[in-house]
Amino acid sequence: PLSIETTPPGATVSVDGVALGTSPIVHRFVPGTTDFAIVITRPGCEPLELTHTDDGEPRLEIVLPRAPLASGALLGGLDRPAVSIPGHVLVPCRDGRVYVLPEDDEVVKLASRVLAGGLPGHPSARVLVSGDKLVIAAFNGDLHCVNHRTWETVWTKSHDAPVLSAAHVPPGAVAIGDERGRIVLFDIDSGAELSATETGFPVDVLSTRGDVLIAIDRVRRARTLELPNLNTIVETLLSGPVADVLWDGSFLLADGTREGFGNRSQWPAPLTEVVERDDRSVYGGDHRWVEVRSGQATAFPAPAAIACTPLPLGDVVYLGGLDGKVHCVDRSGNVLWSVPTDSIPVDLLRTADGSVLVLLTSGRLLLLEGNSR
Repeated sequence: PLSIETTPPGATVSVDGVALGTSPIVHRFVPGTTDFAIVITRPGCEPLELTHTDDGEPRLEIVLPRAPLASGALLGGLDRPAVSIPGHVLVPCRDGRVYVLPEDDEVVKLASRVLAGGLPGHPSARVLVSGDKLVIAAFNGDLHCVNHRTWETVWTKSHDAPVLSAAHVPPGAVAIGDERGRIVLFDIDSGAELSATETGFPVDVLSTRGDVLIAIDRVRRARTLELPNLNTIVETLLSGPVADVLWDGSFLLADGTREGFGNRSQWPAPLTEVVERDDRSVYGGDHRWVEVRSGQATAFPAPAAIACTPLPLGDVVYLGGLDGKVHCVDRSGNVLWSVPTDSIPVDLLRTADGSVLVLLTSGRLLLLEGNSR
């Protein structure tokens, strides 16, 4: 008998054109007979063909190279993470469109609808979600509000300057920051302007924290603004470029310095935005990914510099690398498997069916097996 085992298991094994079943499996043959051909196939792996010569070994162990379960493509390149709403994934692209994809494993096949998202060649639009409405804020100043249950247009506006930043302001407003240094607050139901203020410099970052709006301009001035009138409560000059505004209103700078509330601490320098995943926040750095719990940052080793926010799933973590690969690793940094990609990953999402969706700068979409060793 010859025991045929594969990593991962569950592969279909055929010998000389006859399907035997799924691995691990035992093939019985007469010792000393002629060589036989083995074909091994499994979704999420490259097919493998080999010729086996009887060498007396009772076990054949095979590691299958990983591959996408499925793939697809969007017309425009990607430069921004997707936005998830119940049942759908919204992908803004540089071709001036926002593609609405199903949230399940059909996500790579065909967009269910396409929404206006600005002009081709511009940075992709920002998508904000509030209740049953979403607002698409295009770089060229076009604003579109759509009811994502009926997909009817609620209102449209044309702002007179490029939009550099945007934020949802609960319970029912959105704020935009423009290249001229203005911040404008709009009612999400009607599109009416509620308030406005000027900073004097382009507004690169807007973030809502509790009942205040935080704005950061191009000269690194951070303003905490009262809502809804946008009056300045406090203004701070930051010591370096800002990577992200954290959940408590403090700032994570590009060099890993955390500033806020009169305190400074040092975290690993971020290469991605900080995203809340379940009961923790995560971000990517240079050959490490970082998990934040209770205000404490812990770094874990990674096989490459990280291009997009890590995706922890159970006891494994998916990492999109600047090396043009998606790596599945354990918490010790051991690479369980990797899949090469044609460009740099922009985002990693889990589908409703449990697979992992990879969005690439080229516009390609890859579907990988989720939470599997």
